[in-house]
Amino acid sequence: MKIARIYLRVSTSSQSIERQRSLIEDAKKQGFYIASVYEEKASGTTLERPQLQRMISEIQPGEYIIAERLDRITRLPPPQAEELIKTIQDKGASLLLPELLDFSQLIPTTGNDFSDDLIRCMMDCTQKVLLKVALKASYDDWCIRRERISQGIAIAKKNGKFKGKQANKKLHQDIIKLRRQGNTIAETARILGTSTPTVVRAWAKRDKTEIEKLEDLGQKKIKWEQ
Repeated sequence: MKIARIYLRVSTSSQSIERQRSLIEDAKKQGFYIASVYEEKASGTTLERPQLQRMISEIQPGEYIIAERLDRITRLPPPQAEELIKTIQDKGASLLLPELLDFSQLIPTTGNDFSDDLIRCMMDCTQKVLLKVALKASYDDWCIRRERISQGIAIAKKNGKFKGKQANKKLHQDIIKLRRQGNTIAETARILGTSTPTVVRAWAKRDKTEIEKLEDLGQKKIKWEQ
């Protein structure tokens, strides 16, 4: 039985994972048993992703990790990205990325054990080369887009139109609600599919906001008494 774990990721909570879910049915049609699906809304430039870490901890030898593209798994610089891929492979799992090779190419089923092993070996070697190329291309693409964003921000600042990144109010409200219910930072991040730094920032901001509200109320009270 071919067992797969599917990793789906978008960078922000405002983006939709829906399109990537087609991987689930595609994998089933190719005869995979889906052990688990991991959905994450977090940047690929960090390893501090609860669902990614959960997936790695649950990998069993001989399983397959499926993602839409390599940049769904990582946008880290090549050396760090290669280390992440190695961590997955060292646990005995293989990466299946439709952007590099489709499912039918990656899973040989000639019926002849020797032929299948030979094809699998050749495909593994091919994929390793393609992975290195894809890692470099993915990181270069991210750097280019980041530079363009920086240039756009600089122009907007110059023109007095830059307002900065706006907080996701709904996510922050959910974080505060879960933390007040007694969930830890890690548990809150896992439940909401976000990163622990985001939870920490939202929780810290909650404290600051409440203090500001209390100070504001205090100032109004003093003004009223005067």
